[in-house]
Amino acid sequence: MLVAVAELKNLDTCSLLSCVGVRADLQGRGIGQALVERVVREALSPVYLYTLVPEFFRKAGFRDAESLPPDLPPRSIYGCSACDPALCLCLMKPREDS
Repeated sequence: MLVAVAELKNLDTCSLLSCVGVRADLQGRGIGQALVERVVREALSPVYLYTLVPEFFRKAGFRDAESLPPDLPPRSIYGCSACDPALCLCLMKPREDS
């Protein structure tokens, strides 16, 4: 039974966290936060993500990205080209050991 999912892509200069989700009937139990923390530990470089729910990721230590690495895929490939930038933010979290 699938409970939650997250995808981490290690790129050349950054890692991209995408497709984070928890089954609706299990949300609010800390599963998402635990999953994000676990996945981020596997990152080889700073982790970036695009999100409509920034407060969820800020609780896990993400902050607004001040600049974007050159190999970070653009929002447009995720169907976000029409997304309001005020709602869909790019956040990042440095590696713990950096």
